[in-house]
Amino acid sequence: MNSEIQQLKSFLQEAGSAVIVSHENPDGDAIGSAIALARMLKELNIESKVWLPGRFPAYYRWMSGSDDISYYSENKNDIVDHLKNADLLFALDLSSVSRTGKMSETLSHFQGKRVLIDHHINPSYDEFDLVFSDITVSSTCELLFHLLDLLGILPKMTKEVAEALYVGIMTDTGSFSFNCNSPVTYEVVAHLVKTGVSPDRIHKMVYDNNHENRIRLLGYALQKMKVLPQHHTAYISLDKAELKKAGSQPGDTEGIVNFALSIKNIVLAAFFSVREGEIKVSFRSKGNFSVNDFARKHFNGGGHYNAAGGSFSGTIEEAVKRFESILPEYVHELAACNEQLS
Repeated sequence: MNSEIQQLKSFLQEAGSAVIVSHENPDGDAIGSAIALARMLKELNIESKVWLPGRFPAYYRWMSGSDDISYYSENKNDIVDHLKNADLLFALDLSSVSRTGKMSETLSHFQGKRVLIDHHINPSYDEFDLVFSDITVSSTCELLFHLLDLLGILPKMTKEVAEALYVGIMTDTGSFSFNCNSPVTYEVVAHLVKTGVSPDRIHKMVYDNNHENRIRLLGYALQKMKVLPQHHTAYISLDKAELKKAGSQPGDTEGIVNFALSIKNIVLAAFFSVREGEIKVSFRSKGNFSVNDFARKHFNGGGHYNAAGGSFSGTIEEAVKRFESILPEYVHELAACNEQLS
């Protein structure tokens, strides 16, 4: 790690500007790490610009720095100029540039140094000059905290930066209910709280700040949920017409898949939806069933061991049919996982 930190220091010393990117459908970890890094780069006199593939949920827009973010889906021309003038490209909370979706083609033309900061499985080392990847940390925000510490610039962290990092850790651990078994995570959180973070306020801003349509959409989705007890599986699907009728906004479907997983004796949960003409699938699992492997093998995706995503070319009905047809291959594995959890 020491040699990589020295190399990163060298990159930063030689850089005058940077572009920061993250994945499609950005979550709290993606947004929080991007905002925090942008603020810390400014402390090093490095101008930076955050570019995301598309807009994120309204319940993250209270975060200081969120108004400065640009979106590829709304302005595809300005990012080209930013990339031409930047010395560094930081990719956060993604294992491959392909996870930026349609923005990946534009990013492929970047001529400067590329740095990856991520906690997902199987990072694409070939795409970057420098990779900081650790699947044992709770979130990219926690990993970024450690990097800032190793760089010696953690004392420059403001309350706004600490809040952004806290959002990423909180959301990627489900409010500290999973993926946070290391005492180090809580030591990081304690440091952030000492900086001025108010955990109860941030929790309310993220989780108790829903608009009415989102809650009604959740109710409709749960009514549609299909449970397959013989496969210890449950899934939900929402097509474009259903999302439009509900007045759905970006991010409204985030977390719906977790309700399916919360059912007793369910080991595998999936959520199917339509975004930008493509079927997107979110997978969650319990115990020793790897949805990362499942998504990679069957749905051109990947992610974490118990939380992953994928995509499907076709209709949502075809995607669901494909999913159901695969399940018999895993009937014994899913049953064994459920037995272990009982």
